[in-house]
Amino acid sequence: MLRTRLLFIQPNDDADGDLGDAGTEVDSDLTIEIDLTRFFGDNLAIEAILATAAQEVTQAGGDVSLGSVYHAPATVLAQYHFNPDGDFRPYIGAGLNLTIFYQESGALANLDLDSTSFGLAGQVGFDIPVGDDKVFNFDVKYIDIELDVDAGATALGTVDVNPLVVGVGFGFRF
Repeated sequence: MLRTRLLFIQPNDDADGDLGDAGTEVDSDLTIEIDLTRFFGDNLAIEAILATAAQEVTQAGGDVSLGSVYHAPATVLAQYHFNPDGDFRPYIGAGLNLTIFYQESGALANLDLDSTSFGLAGQVGFDIPVGDDKVFNFDVKYIDIELDVDAGATALGTVDVNPLVVGVGFGFRF
């Protein structure tokens, strides 16, 4: 199955060190996701997800922009589909995420950001068939993402992004 989704990324952000003291936050964003799901029998599947987004980072309760950073959260999830032949096809998934950070702007471009984050991911969702080979899809994912930030040799802290990602889209089963 090949799906595309419109994603709303809502960070459940927290920061420690100097970044936490300054009230560092990560703003929400909208983006597009593409995923490929391979079924192994009726109920088990592996889903590989690719997306990219740019999120603004702020301080002082959102009043001061530090710039934005692009990230690509590649995620692989093992899924269990509960009702694979029904009119409502719920599923759950669990897996791993590798987020790659790149292209910082503003004050972030002058800082040293980790280039990658590795963490767990969880998912719940459902497909509703639309015709013989198409589906409407809705899913919610929680992804463990953190970013260490340094200014030269000085560690400024860690930003836990940990977004809740809500997706809606369509897929084609082949």
